[in-house]
Amino acid sequence: MTDARQAFSELKDDAGFRRVDAIHVLDLYYGYDPQGRATLLLVSSAHPQELHPSRTISAETRKRNDGKWALSFALQQPEYKDLFYSFCNDMVESSRVLKQEPSGAAFICKRYCDWQQMMAQASLQILSRTEIKGLAGEMLFLLEYMIPKYGCQQALDAWTGPARGDQDFITVESWYEIKTASSGAETIHISSAEQLDRSDMGYLVVQFMDATGADDPKGVTLNSLYEKISARLETDVQRKQFAALLWQQGLTVQSAYDKIAFCPGKRQYFQVDTDFPRIRCESLPSGVSGVKYLLSLAAIASFKKEQ
Repeated sequence: MTDARQAFSELKDDAGFRRVDAIHVLDLYYGYDPQGRATLLLVSSAHPQELHPSRTISAETRKRNDGKWALSFALQQPEYKDLFYSFCNDMVESSRVLKQEPSGAAFICKRYCDWQQMMAQASLQILSRTEIKGLAGEMLFLLEYMIPKYGCQQALDAWTGPARGDQDFITVESWYEIKTASSGAETIHISSAEQLDRSDMGYLVVQFMDATGADDPKGVTLNSLYEKISARLETDVQRKQFAALLWQQGLTVQSAYDKIAFCPGKRQYFQVDTDFPRIRCESLPSGVSGVKYLLSLAAIASFKKEQ
């Protein structure tokens, strides 16, 4: 995989453009434009459609002297360089599936429009530490349990957490609510009555995870989990679906997330059936519209199941 971050770092003192690699079917180049902006450039025999620039990434089309077309995407705001590197990597890698160069312009234009829409929906502010820890627990469960058990596509389709579903993963046969807790925790926080209120059997999954240093080889970050899951996915469509799920959660790959790491510990599974202690929506008094409560891990020990 051609890494945009490394490429732009190497090109910092170079006034020209460099092809992303020698084997890509499209003429894609990394470089810096006359304004000094990091730029992804496509040289195409087909006329690209006119694109609207975004606040973060510009999009410009011009005809070259040789009759070909140049479509360039430049970083408008340097503080969003990590997002731009992700954009470039996605453009390059997703277009490798193309067989013919003339179809490249239409593909790249559509991909840019998809990114525009997703960036408009996603917050570019980093998540809170609590949100980071909770999302890391879900992503780790997706990587280590859901994908091996259900396969890539079914695992992605089951993940409802980023869309604020009542349970984090729902399949035809079961459901899973993921809670991330520090080792030694005696209780876990249930944020609504709906979270464990289902008539079918499912699982409360507690992932123990403690803060650690960014240089800890056993540690995980949102960025490292993103890379590992993306590498496991089988198609470009799946990677795009995965990115969209994370954007719904407000996650965009940024260097700030490299500094917040957690060391995963044991994972415990508790079977939620008719006898499991929980608050049910039907038992709430009239006028009570929502509840939050703590669940004792010692009290639910008898419901623990092996993976």
